[in-house]
Amino acid sequence: MSLHLTDSLTGKSVAFPKTKKPIRLFVCGPTVYDYSHIGHARTYIAFDAFARFLRWRAQPVTYIQNITDVDDKIIARAAERGVSYTAIARYYERAYHAAEKKLNIVSVDSYPRASSYIKEIIALIEALIAKGYAYQTDHGVYFEVKKFPRYGELSRQNLDAVRPGWRVEIDPQKKDPLDFALWKKTKGEKPAWQSPWGAGRPGWHIEDTAITQKLFGVQYDIHGGASELKFPHHESEIAQQEAVSGKHPMVKAWMHTGVLLINGQKMSKSLKNFVTIDEFLSTYTANTLRYLVLSHHYRSPIDYSPEAAHAAHEAAQSIERFAAYSAFVAGAQKTGKRLKIAQWQKTVMAALENDFNTPAALAELFRVISYINENALSLHHTDILTARSWVLQILAMLGFTPPTMQKIPTSLARWARKREVCRASKQFMQADALRKKIQEVGYTVDDTPIGPFLYHQR
Repeated sequence: MSLHLTDSLTGKSVAFPKTKKPIRLFVCGPTVYDYSHIGHARTYIAFDAFARFLRWRAQPVTYIQNITDVDDKIIARAAERGVSYTAIARYYERAYHAAEKKLNIVSVDSYPRASSYIKEIIALIEALIAKGYAYQTDHGVYFEVKKFPRYGELSRQNLDAVRPGWRVEIDPQKKDPLDFALWKKTKGEKPAWQSPWGAGRPGWHIEDTAITQKLFGVQYDIHGGASELKFPHHESEIAQQEAVSGKHPMVKAWMHTGVLLINGQKMSKSLKNFVTIDEFLSTYTANTLRYLVLSHHYRSPIDYSPEAAHAAHEAAQSIERFAAYSAFVAGAQKTGKRLKIAQWQKTVMAALENDFNTPAALAELFRVISYINENALSLHHTDILTARSWVLQILAMLGFTPPTMQKIPTSLARWARKREVCRASKQFMQADALRKKIQEVGYTVDDTPIGPFLYHQR
């Protein structure tokens, strides 16, 4: 079966048959002026899992994520701190990569910086001017939106309704409020580069277009990003690329992740309602955040709350417990009912190939986990281990950090054996005291027909 994705532009399902030629995937990366929050992580985890899945099914992929290191927000933060814009950009770029490492995001092939593509940006602007899509003012160069009739199709915007209240740069020479900056002239401030229109710096939208055109060409496979970037950023990318190339569509499919909401509002720095990645990881694990993300379809919004985080934590814990319990039972049991996992495997693969439906895939994996947990004592040990290996393999493919085999401390094993003796001789108060003692050091003890199962609750 081919992979099928729902194209955000057309709303139609697009097939991606397996091929030896790499799928070219571009995802809008961070603007490096502050620490990333879990709303950003929602997008980057989803695409990390997607790229991992492509490679797992033997589909080569070239995954590029840009770094926006030329932006007004970076310049403002540098002025606020009294340091250079480069110092701010490089510091938060390093912080972003450190956060990725903590979240086990490892699938990106390269991170081109906007500042490394100034020559390509200038050439692209020159081409847009030559084709009549851009014009110069005293303040810079702008893309003339009315010249591109398809502007607004991706976000399904009524431009006449948007135009009156649209935020604009202060430039009375603009032909239309929706016209966006390709080049901003500067008056001595940094960063600035020389151009045919004077010293200045690029606008935000043109940076990504120059990068993808240089690395992938004028048409490629998949462009991804957060849904809030559809307008105006992705609309502008389409307009720039298709205007200069004359080719449509720019990409075979657009993939957009749903927003992460908190108290009904989009998590954002401007609203000051965000949780940084490091703040989240001070309480929970990377697996918890990954489960929170992948238990929702990538296109769906996520309602974040302490309760949602706790539920994700419980789910991540249940994976670890399953890994430990299935190994415990299989190690003590040799015979039993045979188990077939082919249908489970088929269901999971079908879900992932159907618009990368991770919640359906995870639901099936948890049905397997529940079945093994409930029936392990009656199953053949080799089949338990086969199912266990497959479940953990799929989770690792999706980017979950594999559970570590827990080594029970000698003292705890001794307390557990002593507790078994107490239970056998009906010394229940002593047995309860030993259970409490075991729990105080972070372990749970479950009584099973084959002996006590000790598990470290993280």
